[in-house]
Amino acid sequence: MLVEGTDNDQYQSSYCYFTVFDNVNITVSASTTLSYWLLPVNQNGRCIGIELEFTDGSVLRSAGAVDYNGINMHPNSGRGVIGQWNFITSNIGQWCEGKVIKRILVAYDQQLTSGQFKGYIDDIIIKK
Repeated sequence: MLVEGTDNDQYQSSYCYFTVFDNVNITVSASTTLSYWLLPVNQNGRCIGIELEFTDGSVLRSAGAVDYNGINMHPNSGRGVIGQWNFITSNIGQWCEGKVIKRILVAYDQQLTSGQFKGYIDDIIIKK
């Protein structure tokens, strides 16, 4: 899935979140993992990621979850090497056990920058 656009505001945080799957109703257990592949095409493309919204209104970006490299799962954390596919995975059950996933979103979220953002997301997997 291609995610691209233009961030025109260098003075405030910029973001856009797109619902990819709605009403999924997946209960998170202690061993639930989220994984996906990210190919950032440019520097701003490193701030593209997967977001989860739970039925209680909370979101993954605020849960404190990190990936297996210790990078926060908030899309604005920036991750991956530009120009190559990067495998992102997190044991989200460590932070979100008992919650129910309502929506799966793709996000661009970047602080205080501007310019084009472009990247690809593939193989989104939630494994219990």
